[in-house]
Amino acid sequence: MNSPARDHVPEDVKRQLRQQAGFGCVACGLPVFQYHHIIPWEVEQHNRVGDMMVVCPNHHDQCTKGAILEPEQRSWKAKPFNIERGYVDGQLKINQSYCAVACGSCLMVNDGTQVRIDGEPLLSLSLDEGRVQLSLTLYDEHDAPLAIIQNEWVSGDPSVWDLEATYQRLTVRRKAGDVRLRLNVAAEPMRLRAQLHKNGHLEDISPQGIFVNSLEAAGPSMAMEGVCFVAMRIDVDTTRPAFGLVPDSRYGGGSMVVGGTPLDALVRGVNSHI
Repeated sequence: MNSPARDHVPEDVKRQLRQQAGFGCVACGLPVFQYHHIIPWEVEQHNRVGDMMVVCPNHHDQCTKGAILEPEQRSWKAKPFNIERGYVDGQLKINQSYCAVACGSCLMVNDGTQVRIDGEPLLSLSLDEGRVQLSLTLYDEHDAPLAIIQNEWVSGDPSVWDLEATYQRLTVRRKAGDVRLRLNVAAEPMRLRAQLHKNGHLEDISPQGIFVNSLEAAGPSMAMEGVCFVAMRIDVDTTRPAFGLVPDSRYGGGSMVVGGTPLDALVRGVNSHI
């Protein structure tokens, strides 16, 4: 088990490392990353910016196991993938100035927690200086915790995951092809697909809409289609089961926009949120 001191990289050091790397892995640019000690913590306990870098879980594993030696690690740090390609704001650079995401036929206009099941936030999206910030908690069908991602890979075994990113797209899947999240920030609004498990239920954000299925029963328990939710998060209570729509207190309440074209609903929703 890692020493607690090793896991606690000071926030100012993290910020400098993210900025140096263009907010992604120095080797491949992936926007889900960890903080790596080029001079290993076991050799010298330090948090020096000059001897650390941001790498994705896969490249981090290669570095810590000795598959990538220090000279090559230094070359990555000197020429970070994103910086070399002009992606100084990271690979999830967004074109829109508001946080709105298309969940199939539904729209969610809110920067913060989008989905909470039984009191636990499972999905949050927000904007930070033109970049998308992602928080994601993943469970399996039996409620075993799989991974926690807060743009950084926080916990869980990354070796069983396949993380794929292009400049404005991110896919998180299990190795067997089990896609848990697809995020496309090139579209306006952003487009999201996700499968979130919790307490015997699956929240499926699909091209058709948002569905909550009991894994012990056939067919959807609840469904939402064609609605724009403004300054609200989706709360699911699996004991009932039921959808709840909880207003974001930062904006003094939430609202729903129904009817019209998707573009009309988006414009009305964004205008009511400003």
